[in-house]
Formats: sequence, C-alpha cells, structure tokens
Amino acid sequence: MTIGNSGALFLLLLIPLIILLHILFRRMESTKVSSLLIWEKVRKKRKYRIPSFLILLLQILTVTILSLSLADIKVPFTIPLRRENSVLLIDNSASMNVVEDGKSRLEDAKEKAINVIRGSLGEAMIVTSSFPPKIVSSYSQNHDELIDAINSIEATDLVNGIEEAMKIASASVTPEGSIIMISDGAFDYLPSETDNFKFIRAGKEYTGNTALTDFYLREKANSKSYELYLQISNFSDESVEFEAEIMTGNEIIEILSGNLDPWSDTREIIELEAEPESEISAVLKGKDLLDSDNRASAYISSNSRKRILLVTPGNFFLEKALESIPEIYLERFSGMQGNDESIAANTVPMLYNSAGIPMQDIPDNFDLVIYDRIPPRKNNPNGRFMYIDILPSGIRDERDKVRPQAVAISERHPVTDSLDLSGISILQARAPLAGPNIRELVSGGNTGLLYALESRFLKFVYIPFDLTDSDLPLNSSFPVLISNAVNWLTEGYARKEINQSGTGEPLSVGIPDPLYRTANVTLPTGQKLTNEGNRFIETVHTGLYKVEYGDDFQFFSVNLNNSDESDISSRFPEVTEEDREEKTGEYKFPLMSLLLILALAALSTEWMFQEAKW
Repeated sequence: MTIGNSGALFLLLLIPLIILLHILFRRMESTKVSSLLIWEKVRKKRKYRIPSFLILLLQILTVTILSLSLADIKVPFTIPLRRENSVLLIDNSASMNVVEDGKSRLEDAKEKAINVIRGSLGEAMIVTSSFPPKIVSSYSQNHDELIDAINSIEATDLVNGIEEAMKIASASVTPEGSIIMISDGAFDYLPSETDNFKFIRAGKEYTGNTALTDFYLREKANSKSYELYLQISNFSDESVEFEAEIMTGNEIIEILSGNLDPWSDTREIIELEAEPESEISAVLKGKDLLDSDNRASAYISSNSRKRILLVTPGNFFLEKALESIPEIYLERFSGMQGNDESIAANTVPMLYNSAGIPMQDIPDNFDLVIYDRIPPRKNNPNGRFMYIDILPSGIRDERDKVRPQAVAISERHPVTDSLDLSGISILQARAPLAGPNIRELVSGGNTGLLYALESRFLKFVYIPFDLTDSDLPLNSSFPVLISNAVNWLTEGYARKEINQSGTGEPLSVGIPDPLYRTANVTLPTGQKLTNEGNRFIETVHTGLYKVEYGDDFQFFSVNLNNSDESDISSRFPEVTEEDREEKTGEYKFPLMSLLLILALAALSTEWMFQEAKW
C-alpha cells in the first residue's frame, strides 16, 4: 500500500470535534406553546424519526472517507489477467549480482517472477537467460512447483545469453502465449517487436561501474618471461580514479593507478617473470557494485608427467613396459593393423579411443605418439613419434622384409644406453632405412633394427619389425629400451600451459590416463563436484578451479572479462505503468475516486435524513 498525500489524514482530527458538537447539542429546550395542533401535523408528516447516533455515524464516516480519498491511497494486489501459456526468461548473469537498496537484482527479479506466476491461470515455463541458457522448469500449471523452480535459480558470474534464451523461448511458446523477460536490461540485444514479448525491469535503470574488462597472459620466447595484457574500463558518467595491483601469488610486483574519463578505458602491457605452478593476477582496488570483474588471473602449470598416446591393435608387452615408466600418462587408441598397401591406397583403418568412440584424427595435445603397426592417418612433419613395424610418416618403401643375420649395437646413443641385445632373435624386419639425419643405432647385419632421427621440428624412434616376431619383449632389455626411447623423445619437452578461461567456457582438464576417467573439481566457492571425462562445463563462477585425479591436480583460472556484462546500466526500453498492469498482473488500484463517491453518498444520506426526505 502506498500513500500519495499523507497530510490529508489530518482531517481525521475533525472526528472528535463532531462528537463534541453532538454531545453539546443533544439537549432539548422546553418551550410553552398555545396549542399542539400544528406539531401533531408535523409529526404525522414525518414517517420515521432518525436516531441522532446514526446521524453521528454518517458524519464520522463522511469525514473518514473524505480524508482517505484525499490521501491518494493505492493498494497493490495480484489479479488473474492471463490464461495463455508463458515462457519466463529470468536473467541470472553477472550483472544481476549488483546489490541496490539492500537487495540484489536477481532477488528482485525472482520476486517479480513469482508475482507473474501468481497472476497466471495458464501454464508457464522457466528459463534462465545467462549463457548458456538453462531450462529450470518445463511447462507446468502448478504454482508451487514453478515458484520452487524460481527460488532455486542461483547467482552466477556468467555473461548474458539473452539471444540464445530467446531462441529457446520462441521455439517453446505457443502462438497465443507470451515471452516475459525479467532482467536488468544490461545488454545490447533487442528482440523483434512482437505482441507476445514483454519486459519487466529488475533493479535500477542506471548504475556506474569500474571493471577489468581484458586480461590475457602469454609466454615470450624466454621460458620465464611473460607479457600481460590488461584493460580497465569506466562505465559511468563521471571520471574515476583507479588502482590495480599486479601480483604473482601473494606478492605484489607492480601497482597501476590513474584517472579514467567517463565511458573510457586504459590498456597496459606488463612484462614479468614467473615460475611454473604460479598464479598471475590483477586486482582492482576499491569497492563498487559488482565484485566479479574486479579480479582476473591466469595459472601457469607445468606438466612434469608426459602425455603419451599409444596407437595399437593390441600389444600386452609394450603396454606393460610403458606403464612401468614413472611420470607418464598413457592413453590408448585402437584399430586394425595397417600395411603398406593400405597406406598407398589411402585406406587407413578407423581409430577408436579408449571409450570406443571413433576418432577421425590424432589429438595434438600429446607429448609423444607411438604407432604400433597402425599407420598415421596423415603426414606428420613436426612432433615426436615412435614407429613400430610401420614406416615413419612421409616415407615409402616397397621392398620386402628380410631376416636379420646378427644383432649388434652400432652406435652409442641415449636410446641404446645400458642395452644388452645379445642373443635376441628376430624373425624378419623391414629393409634398411636411409635419409638425412637418420641414424642407425642397432644393426641386424643386412638391415637396421633401430633408428633415430632428430631435427629442428621432428624427432622419432623407428623399430622396423613386429615385436611379436621376436623374443625381445621377453628380454630384460626391452623395458630399458622403451624407457630410454620415451625419455629421449620427450627430453626438454616439459609443456607449460597458461590456464585461463572465461565464465561459461568449458575447461579441457586433459586426463589421458584411463585409470582416472573421473576427476574431483573444487569450485572457487569451495563446493566439490565429480566430473566425468576431459571437459568440465560448470564454470559459472570466477576464480581458481582445482581439478584432482589420482595423486595429481591442475589449476584453472576463470575470469569474467566481458565489457557488455560489466556495463551494468540498463540499455533496454523502460516499461510504462500501463504496460506493467497489462503484462505482469500487478495492479495498483487507486482508491481516491471510489472514496470520494462514498463520501458524497454519505453526505447525501445524512442530508436526506435531516430533511426528512425518507
């Protein structure tokens, strides 16, 4: 209830005066008259005698009604205005976390959405309009279920996905239904003007904000040197002073400060050094209405464990030898055994990952790929590989296999370190391989049995025979050979990754070890989730995410970094009071006209009684 003119309530002070006057004038004076004939005629003419207390009540009622009518009282209540189906788009993006007058915009949006539901006689569907949109409740006419669904909507740091949410709503709404958007309007997307689209604003129309709108860390040529690209923006009509701390871990390495003109930004490039397994962050000091864009970070991770892919039709001894090597993750792709004819005919067999899913190509996020009797699906001019009984990529040789005569180490090399291959028996091997930078490490007399190549961009080890055609896997030197080859191929190849992402973007957690198909993810809020597979999609909050699998873990930084979301002022057209009444079922009934009519009616009744018209 709202009171437009509270001063009019002082008219109620006339009520005690009216009562006092009635008390004073109730006494009748006695007067002597010569005859009662005339008074008898008057008495017979008046059919009814109105009690004085009823006249008093009418006068009090008249003053009360008149006072309330002049006070311009409006009483809000919900009336059922719609029977058609509705799709409610409730904005829970980052800008809806702004707190105004002790209440967040999201809380205000929920309250208004509940008013819409209570004023509806049709079915309703609830969809959140952050990115990606989410259907919270399918069509239902149960108000309690819909209200519970609205109350279950949580605050996020996601960007706005109103365009995608509108596509879902447009595909779901019936022709006679309506789409109702409840948002702060802090977006530039304008849906087409249609009769079935309605907008309800949550929060205030304009509010200023200062934000980190860009944060990008990249590695320079020097492995310890990085460049940080930073942008700070002012989304207000006034100039603001800013101060930003650049930190490595908890250590402040630089402080940026300055003045920003209205609706302007500043860009900075900062050179810094950092060690692996450290977090680089920027923190915008001071307090404003939106916290999620005041901090951004990137995490530098170093994978000491090598990621190895084994492409094989099945090789028990090779897999066991690889699994015995510490500090590696092993992933397996399977497929049918290939041959030179299949390569020449370009009919390389299909590959399947460990989950049985067909793979069109080999992912490029492995430190080493081992091809065991299955040829590469494409030429590999760069990278690190081990080829077993399959020619290296880009090499063709149609010569027949030969039987080795004697096995001997022909050149000392890290791959042949501590090897004893005496007495090894090999049924057959491919013809000798020659070429630039190719070195024969083990000789079989009439052919080579182990080769290595090292160039600027390519490194491989080539074993030109089928391991199952020899007794090498049964020899104690076999695991030594495989370990030497893996260590040499991956030497100096410790990958450093800068883990930085935006809210709503999936994290590629990269768990190639089939022993750990699930990972435990700790969110910035402290909540822990279990994730299946190599992608984590619940990046709804800014901050640092910890992904744990086995004894290992990774950190990922998730930032907002979105100018459209940091501009928390409304860019959507205002809704008139008439629109609000029609579109939401929320109606403020003006009592002034009704009360004035009642006051006049009371005065007329009192006059009729006094004049004996009844």
